[in-house]
Amino acid sequence: MATVHIGAELIIAPIHTHDTFYSEYTAEHFSEKFKKYGCVCVEDESFALFHNASILNRQAATLLTISNSLVNQESIDSAARETGLSTMMQIALKTAVSL
Repeated sequence: MATVHIGAELIIAPIHTHDTFYSEYTAEHFSEKFKKYGCVCVEDESFALFHNASILNRQAATLLTISNSLVNQESIDSAARETGLSTMMQIALKTAVSL
């Protein structure tokens, strides 16, 4: 396995990916999944990726920057989001190149 050094904290953890993130579901709905599977966040953009990988018997992974919380309603401002997303993209590109 290749190692990428970029000076950023990475957390490898389970997430709950859902196809209707902005729906009738609330934080309470997802809390059961968090407790059962140890999920650290919920997101919707990766659902199709993981669903298709499952159907095709393939592996998939995602790299996320968490920008807001359903639990405490906190969110990062646009400047912090831009910096965080740039770091995530650098990690993704360096990882892809090292493979």
